[in-house]
Amino acid sequence: MPTDPRASVGVCAALGDSGTPFDGTYLPWQTGGTGAGAVAATAAWPPASISGAGGAVALLPTYTPTGVVETLPPTSLTSTPAGVTVGNG
Repeated sequence: MPTDPRASVGVCAALGDSGTPFDGTYLPWQTGGTGAGAVAATAAWPPASISGAGGAVALLPTYTPTGVVETLPPTSLTSTPAGVTVGNG
């Protein structure tokens, strides 16, 4: 895994995975539409079990808020068009 995620472009193809590029369109079930199912109003987090997880939920890795959220600086631009703000990562 590259330390800079921007350096990962082309890695999957180099490993033999042609993949299917995301075309920007989500299917209805992915955005809460037809086929998405319903989440019970009493749903708890973390869930007591996860289908197909292969073990107890307590054994799964979790994120803990113990540090500062890291941001990446924007890539260098040779010129910045008027009205464009590069941002801070």
